[in-house]
Amino acid sequence: MILGLEARMLVVTLAAYAVAATLASLILAANWRRLLGAVDALAPRRVARRLLALRSAPALLGTSLAGVAGAAFWRFEPPLGREAVGWPAAVLAGAGAALLAAGLVRSLAMGWASAALTRRWRCVSAARIDGCPLEVRLVQSAFPVVALAGTLRPRLIVASRVAEVCTRDELAAMGEHEMAHLRARDSFGRALFSLSPDALAWLPAAAAMERAWHEAAEQAADEDAGGGDERRRLALASALVKVARLASGAAPAPPWCAGAAASTLFRGEPIADRVRRLVAPPASVERRPPSSRGVLAVVAAVTVAVAVSLSDPRVFEIVEAAIRLGR
Repeated sequence: MILGLEARMLVVTLAAYAVAATLASLILAANWRRLLGAVDALAPRRVARRLLALRSAPALLGTSLAGVAGAAFWRFEPPLGREAVGWPAAVLAGAGAALLAAGLVRSLAMGWASAALTRRWRCVSAARIDGCPLEVRLVQSAFPVVALAGTLRPRLIVASRVAEVCTRDELAAMGEHEMAHLRARDSFGRALFSLSPDALAWLPAAAAMERAWHEAAEQAADEDAGGGDERRRLALASALVKVARLASGAAPAPPWCAGAAASTLFRGEPIADRVRRLVAPPASVERRPPSSRGVLAVVAAVTVAVAVSLSDPRVFEIVEAAIRLGR
């Protein structure tokens, strides 16, 4: 395959992305539980953050290697005309493009689901919940929906039958639970699990990681909503039991309940552990503020790697040997 300079640089960056993201996906799929560590010793919010960091690793590593390879190619490749590219590099570039395209398709599907959800529940009755600053919409739904929907203008969606059976304290506790999701930006986490453009998305480990993250995020929101107030914790536990009871024998949860279109209080999963944690005395776990050291370390490492690739021709020699392989 004979390509021009710009096309060869695109092949280099896509192939590097595919190699790094795929290798990281395979390693993560086999070792994510070990890398996560002992979750019992951590607060649920920290568990959720660790899972998000692990899930983003393949795409971050792929982007980093693509930046390093592309920078080296741009710096040292002579501005010649067209040149042949070996078939392994071309195949890997196609794989990298496929990974990115799949992530884009999932992104469009999530956007469509979110828009469809908003359109479906546009003309419904409004309501208010004590202590909840969000717009609340009561909807007619066979499934006992309690969901935070929308990105720019989040709204709390509550099935009418839930509002009928729950007390004011229980509704307020559910509202605070969803506000905890909003403050923690859990919608970003759901999007990350759905949209990450890597090979892990097709492996069973991705679904297992998402379930673990969902469980940790729900427990964290339960803790934030209940805090140290026993009355609020018991109200939320009671609300969970009532919602789960309404769901038994009802129509299955809508498909978006398991996706990234909305944050839901309950989507049909077992709630025994959540209720048990709420009715038990609050655990004394260490509370540390969120730290940006991990993000800064990644940015610093990528910056150093790109700087090295721009100054050291040996990086370019490796890239050049890779694209010539098989031609």
